[in-house]
Amino acid sequence: MRSGYVVVLLGALIIGWSIPADAQNTPFKYQFTPYVWLSGLKGDVGARNQTANVNASFNDLLDHLDFGLMGAFEGRLGQWRILTDTLYLDVSGEKGTPRPPFIDASVATKAFIFDQEAGYQILKREGTDLDVTGGIRFWHLKNGLQLARGAESLGIEHTRGWVDPVVGLRFSSDLPKRLFVTAKADIGGFDAAAHIDWQAYGGIGLKFNDRLVGSIGYRNLSVDYMKDGFTFDAGMRGLVLDLGLRF
Repeated sequence: MRSGYVVVLLGALIIGWSIPADAQNTPFKYQFTPYVWLSGLKGDVGARNQTANVNASFNDLLDHLDFGLMGAFEGRLGQWRILTDTLYLDVSGEKGTPRPPFIDASVATKAFIFDQEAGYQILKREGTDLDVTGGIRFWHLKNGLQLARGAESLGIEHTRGWVDPVVGLRFSSDLPKRLFVTAKADIGGFDAAAHIDWQAYGGIGLKFNDRLVGSIGYRNLSVDYMKDGFTFDAGMRGLVLDLGLRF
């Protein structure tokens, strides 16, 4: 899976450099951004009224990662923005700490997370933008627990899907030497489905040319959802590496 991430990012790099660039600072209308999120997972994961606490680093998850796919898209039309973010992870065999009477647990999670938001530019200065954003975050999770106590074992699975409304802000600003900074924060849930659903991201990037940009940042995505015996009260956080293709 490490090699898969490298292939995706190298492919974006080659394509971006092969596209002829226009004059410097040409405004772009679309940007497609494959990315790698070096994320850990910390919190409570549950199925059928059984829960286990997981505290796994990125390396822990990578050892048990069966498949991962991550990408974002941005479209611009005047002051309006369309922002899409898609994340799929299939992790199995991660160790967790169960509640008594069980003493050992193995956790498997399949997570599909899809953000669809619209943004409106409320501030524009030379090289600086501030947008207000709003939309939905769709979660589809399948939690699996393998619980053990001596010779006794119990395997359970539980699947839930829900949609949370989210609102937030998005900021970007150019720096000297083709550098730029970007940040995004949103909050949602509001007990419509999840109790709370929020994320925060901040990063610094480089414009290689008018078509290719790259950045490194830090992202935290957390949700507190407990309903009908299903629990996902956890946060994913870690470094993000991306390459964006602009058109």
